[in-house]
This record gives sequence, C-alpha cells and structure tokens, in this order.
Amino acid sequence: MPTLAVGLAYFWPRSRSTGWGGRVPGTLAAAALTQTFVWMNLEISNHFAPGNFVGPFVSFAADRLSAANVNASLAWGVFALLLLGLGSFGSKTQAPSSAPCWASLGLFALAIGKVRLFDLRHLESLWRVASLVGLAAARILLSMLYQCFVFKKEPT
Repeated sequence: MPTLAVGLAYFWPRSRSTGWGGRVPGTLAAAALTQTFVWMNLEISNHFAPGNFVGPFVSFAADRLSAANVNASLAWGVFALLLLGLGSFGSKTQAPSSAPCWASLGLFALAIGKVRLFDLRHLESLWRVASLVGLAAARILLSMLYQCFVFKKEPT
C-alpha cells in the first residue's frame, strides 16, 4: 500500500495542481514514507523478538536489544539516503523537491543522535572507537553529498 501511494504521488499530473489537487502528491508521499518507516522498524523488532511476535503483544529480548538497536540505526541511515536520493533527483514530469532532502537531514540527525546516545553504550572500548571513526567518516561523506546535491549554489 505505501508503494502504491508513492507511485501515485510520483506520477500525479501537474495539471491538477490547483486547489486541493496540489496537496495530494505531497500528502500521499508523506503518508507512504511514514508507513514504510514504521513498517521497517516493526520488521526489525520482529526479527530480533523472541518467538517473532507470537500473540497480540510485542516482546523484546534483553540479550538481543543492542543488535536490534544497531540494525535499526543502520536502517534509518539507509532510509535517509533513499530520501536524499528521492529529493535530489527529479523525474521526467517533475523537478527535484527539497522536502525529502530536509526529511532525510532530520532522519540522519535522529540516527546519529541515537547511535551516540544509545548504541555506543553497549560496545566495548575498541569497538566504540571504531564506531566513532565510522560515524565521523559517514558524517563527512554526508556533508559532501548534501553540498553536491541539496545545497547547490545557483549560477549567477
């Protein structure tokens, strides 16, 4: 269902952009991306849950919680990269949009904060140092991507 909503938002004709028709693509895309993000997090929780959601309640195993947190952080980063790509490159029918780029920037900030505040406390000293070096390299790469694709200077 979320994929269908993104497809409808992506190919929505621009001739209907007057009145309520102009808000439909953005609303469909935001709802679909939110549903996809929630589904992704539930699937990660389901994978690391004992018994894989047997019954109506979600249960978490304390011994698997750090692995689930790290995988969720990685998934958030990949999802934010997909949002950056979605916002940076337009299609044949529409120009690139800045809303997914700003959403990806916010999601990257949440993922980096989650790694710094929650995920690093479960690591031993050498793994923590390696994780911080990797996080620094990722932040440098992200700043270069944002400079190239999002915050381009317009020629004067």
